[in-house]
Amino acid sequence: MTRSQKFLSYFLTGLAFSLVLGAALDDEFNSLLALIIAVLAACGAYFLIKKSFQKDSQSPQVPKLSKDKENFYRSKGLSSDDIKFFRQTMQTSKKHILAIEKQIKSSSKLSAIEKRHNTIEITKSLFKDIVIEPDRLHQVDQFLYIHLPSLDDMTRKFVKIEGHTAKSKATFDILTKSSETIEDLCQEITQDYLDFRQADLSSIQASIDITEDSLDDHDQTFQNWKSIHDTEI
Repeated sequence: MTRSQKFLSYFLTGLAFSLVLGAALDDEFNSLLALIIAVLAACGAYFLIKKSFQKDSQSPQVPKLSKDKENFYRSKGLSSDDIKFFRQTMQTSKKHILAIEKQIKSSSKLSAIEKRHNTIEITKSLFKDIVIEPDRLHQVDQFLYIHLPSLDDMTRKFVKIEGHTAKSKATFDILTKSSETIEDLCQEITQDYLDFRQADLSSIQASIDITEDSLDDHDQTFQNWKSIHDTEI
């Protein structure tokens, strides 16, 4: 709850209390009007506080930022607002990843899908890579805001439906379609990782090319040396 929200809630609560107390002590006070205003004020304060608590409960609890980590983020060009947004985003993503891991482990079907794609390890690796390169957050928007939340939602629903004691044909059809969607999401996440690491792959390929060229040059030098060695002078 922000400071202004707290002030407003306290004000409305105080107003309600004052009006009720005034109605009780002042015979000339319009008791009915005071009661109506008091009820409205109290309701306003209640819903304001309730809304704030609901928002707080939905927001990820971000750990305290260390000075070293703050300096690291700033070295990457992040402002204070950028740091706050990044940390909230990553905390939410961590929550999704842990939930996905738990849900997958509770289902043999999901575990089989995960093993085919190594999804848990990939999501954790990509998560760590993003933390190391926070300035590239915009490059993983599909992963963070679509694929990861969707996989969390789909695996959670799959486990719930799979746990039904009795299943109809329609239920099995839903499970089949859900597993196919989950598999597609796992493939998308793998591609997200490959796309993010494309720069590294390009760098490795460049190193391979340079090494191969160097080896070719070495072989050519050896051939030249051999030809010179055999040349009579």
